[in-house]
Amino acid sequence: MRLNADKLAQLKSIPGLAGHVLVGPSGELLSHDAPNAESLAALVAICRQSSPAAERELMSSPVHSLAFHRGHNERFFIMPLGKDSIGFFQKKEAVGVELLAQVTEWMDSLGE
Repeated sequence: MRLNADKLAQLKSIPGLAGHVLVGPSGELLSHDAPNAESLAALVAICRQSSPAAERELMSSPVHSLAFHRGHNERFFIMPLGKDSIGFFQKKEAVGVELLAQVTEWMDSLGE
């Protein structure tokens, strides 16, 4: 999904979001404002390709998001965005559920 500057600005203005990487279906880096974007893009692509296996193992509905918790309360989320995938960092002071809701709302607005 190719996002215009306005939609990217809306994403970046979400309170609690500390950075993002947008990855195409072949793992190519489409957009980012995060450090180590290339390695993060690889992580996003691997997780997206693995999500059907995770769904089978969990016997559940499609994976809506994956969350990685690293040291110092750092959280990194991955979500599907059409054929693309988006990964984003949560600011330490943010509430994860609220951030996910705001990013989901932003994603829903892309169809307008």
